[in-house]
Amino acid sequence: MLSNLYRLWHISSVVYKEVAFQSIFALHLGALYPQRSESSIRKLVSSVKLNTWLGKILTSIFIAGFAIATVFLLSKQVNISNIELTVVSIISVYLAVILFFIVFMGLQMTTSFISTKTIEILKSFPLDRKDISLIMFFTFIKIFDAPLITALLVFPLVYIYTTCSVIGSLASLFSIIVTEVFALALVMALARFFYMKIAVGSRSIWRNILRVIYMLIWILPTLGIYILMNFASDIIKMVLASMEIPLPLIFILAVTYPFAFGFLIFYATFTQIGNPLILALSLTSIIGYCVLIVYAISWMKIMIVNTSFSQYLHHVNNVGDLSINVSSPWLGLVKKDLRVASRSPAYTSVFMLPSVQMVIIVLTMSRGEIIGLLYILGVVVTASLLTVLIPPMLFSVEVVASAYTRSLPIRKRTLIGSKTILTIFIYMISLLVLLAMTLILGITNPLLLILGVMQIPAVSAASIIELLILARKPLGQAIVAVNLYTRISNLILVIIPGIILVILPIIVIAMVFIITQQLILSVLLLTTLLEFILALRCLFSIKN
Repeated sequence: MLSNLYRLWHISSVVYKEVAFQSIFALHLGALYPQRSESSIRKLVSSVKLNTWLGKILTSIFIAGFAIATVFLLSKQVNISNIELTVVSIISVYLAVILFFIVFMGLQMTTSFISTKTIEILKSFPLDRKDISLIMFFTFIKIFDAPLITALLVFPLVYIYTTCSVIGSLASLFSIIVTEVFALALVMALARFFYMKIAVGSRSIWRNILRVIYMLIWILPTLGIYILMNFASDIIKMVLASMEIPLPLIFILAVTYPFAFGFLIFYATFTQIGNPLILALSLTSIIGYCVLIVYAISWMKIMIVNTSFSQYLHHVNNVGDLSINVSSPWLGLVKKDLRVASRSPAYTSVFMLPSVQMVIIVLTMSRGEIIGLLYILGVVVTASLLTVLIPPMLFSVEVVASAYTRSLPIRKRTLIGSKTILTIFIYMISLLVLLAMTLILGITNPLLLILGVMQIPAVSAASIIELLILARKPLGQAIVAVNLYTRISNLILVIIPGIILVILPIIVIAMVFIITQQLILSVLLLTTLLEFILALRCLFSIKN
């Protein structure tokens, strides 16, 4: 039995390498991959190994560091008056962080795992259905192995060393196991949702609209995790400020994940029970979560079995008739970039990052903070800096379609112009999201939108300069969104000029503000327009 499991585990290593390779390169290099030499392919394989291990190591370091910081914070809360809610909130933030990191790290590769056709090869070997399912299960676990083990070991060990509470440490271990199962189920559900609902094409406009709606639904769990962490942080601030927490709110927290497990760890560590009803509600909800965990494990088992026998591949491959529509070059490139990028979780995450961050910023502002000029400039700079990450990703999308666009008479100016237009479109969407959220929450400050609109020429200039730098490189050297670890130096060299261009106008008006407040809008508009004109001159100076 053990020898058979070891054999299947060894085979799963090969499948895992294939899934990792597809996740990072095979879906992004288009027709360039078969043209590479054997030495280049070996270099690619080594790069895949390095990239996946760096991703796991960085995630594990973040989880371990946050675990140590969490226990350190807990050790400082012993002498405060309302220790219960403080400890519960701090632990809840840590559990939410584990959930976020595991989901964020494994989403891209899990999508490749859902769509892999490696099992077609496994079927030709003397393996039965159970063996193939176990191989796919081991492959799925290997996507998350290092972060899962780190989360299971570091926090309980540091916790028992600090508190000397064996029961509390065991309660934390149980809570982390539940969190990891939730994370694995969530990442599989999101990957399956992305593959089935988003990463499929159709000629129908209605179908494309549905894909956009599905994409918005797809990012909601990430935003929800942030809101959860933000809410727990607010509770900590309320407790430290000696504010009275309503008892009904405490009862709601006692049955809500992850606060219910925070209460469990607290009561397992500290024997005093302030309100037995809170403990009863917490234990009752945990029993319900355990039932949900059993269902989640059963559901994941069914999904892995279905994946093992291509239950989804036949459904997705039936995409209908091929249709070719003729349009202007720049519009065709914009459509192509959107369609290619929307079929990858990595690209989708990058493209939606400015809008999601605007939602997060507005939710932060809604807590009653004063919105002054400095805060507004910070919001504009944040949106601009996140947007300058998009042009390198857009250029890497060109790698996917290079087999088609290389045969067309497309100028570099057209290529750069189309991607600049798309970048500005994404930036403007983030401004519209910002405007909508401020109107909904009743936060009014005209400068917030005015300065954001005036920053558009600077963002355009940054996009043009970054794309001009990338246009000088071969397509095969493009920076792929899921391969940032091995080419982070390339990305930094490309985005530094863009960062300078979007920050320079803010620095200029900050200097002008010291002298006079009446000219800041005029100076900002003049500076951004000057940058845009200089960038256009550089664009039209290239030969083609």
